[in-house]
Amino acid sequence: MPKLFRIAPAQVLFLTVMLFLAGCTRSSPGVWTPGWEDLPSIEKPRTGAKAVAVDRNLYVIGGGLGVPGPDTIHASVESATIRPDGRIDGWKTNTSLNTPRMFLAVVPHGKILYALGGEYFPEGTMKLLNTVERSEVRADGTLGPWIVCESMLTPRRSPTAVIVGDYLYAIGGYNGTFLRTVERARIQPDGSLSPWEWVPHLLTEPRYIHGGAAMGNRIYVLGGHIEQSGRGSSDAEWTTVGADGKVEPWTVTTPLEQPRFLAGTGITDHYMYIVGGYDGGYLSSVEKASFQADGNLSPWTQTSPLSTPREGAAIAVSRDNIYAIGGSREGVFLRSVEHGKIAEDGTIGFWKKDKKSP
Repeated sequence: MPKLFRIAPAQVLFLTVMLFLAGCTRSSPGVWTPGWEDLPSIEKPRTGAKAVAVDRNLYVIGGGLGVPGPDTIHASVESATIRPDGRIDGWKTNTSLNTPRMFLAVVPHGKILYALGGEYFPEGTMKLLNTVERSEVRADGTLGPWIVCESMLTPRRSPTAVIVGDYLYAIGGYNGTFLRTVERARIQPDGSLSPWEWVPHLLTEPRYIHGGAAMGNRIYVLGGHIEQSGRGSSDAEWTTVGADGKVEPWTVTTPLEQPRFLAGTGITDHYMYIVGGYDGGYLSSVEKASFQADGNLSPWTQTSPLSTPREGAAIAVSRDNIYAIGGSREGVFLRSVEHGKIAEDGTIGFWKKDKKSP
């Protein structure tokens, strides 16, 4: 007969308490706090940059100091590894663009990043760009060399870029006038682009320094700069891309609560966010709307504001993490980075460590 081991009641109580505490440690990341937390700053101040997340890598690309000069616009790229909790350890220099670009657009397609449009100041004179370049994300998070692609049909400063199906779209922007035009290029199997073509339907209004994103086969654009008044727009619109590639006319949808331009946008599977910007003052406010079955957006509602008001910030979303990087405020070009976790109801906060948390 096997020998039985007896455990004293005091030992049972001790083991029970230890298991309970271990379970609390695993399931208690801290105190949920509405708002944004500071992360390590980028190495260079950047406004008008763009940020994207691919896998567990966060990239901030281009941007600059917003003033004329041969060295004020960046070709440089910085990257950071995203930890499981959404935070990062720090930024590293990555592979630079061929051309310095501020107020560009950047969009990922699988492991390939496309950078298009923008401006820079060769010899101190502003040059608006219609050029496009691409780079592939390697397994270690470094970027391959940037390869020049087919140029757009017109220069575009601060367009929105999205990918739907096999097409890369460039929407709105500035080429000497505020644009309502849309063009697209087919993405080839090797990542190169076909020649660009005009999309027949114009936007309902000119869009410049605006926001935008694609969700499934729908494209959304919102906000932007109103040329006549110099203020921000609260208007939003959307279109559908059919299975045959046909783009439907643009349809007006729910306006923002706060008119704004130079704001950043990001999306999850359920929500669209517009972050910061400017409208006669520097904005810290953040709005969210959900995607409706009929393609419209729900009414916009406020969620946790940024810690620092900023225009021209680069916004990226990775799973349930959202990042606001750089930008400017009152003539100061920013290196600071803010991070928030996105809760199931779309609100933004973070897990704040306290004395009871490990």
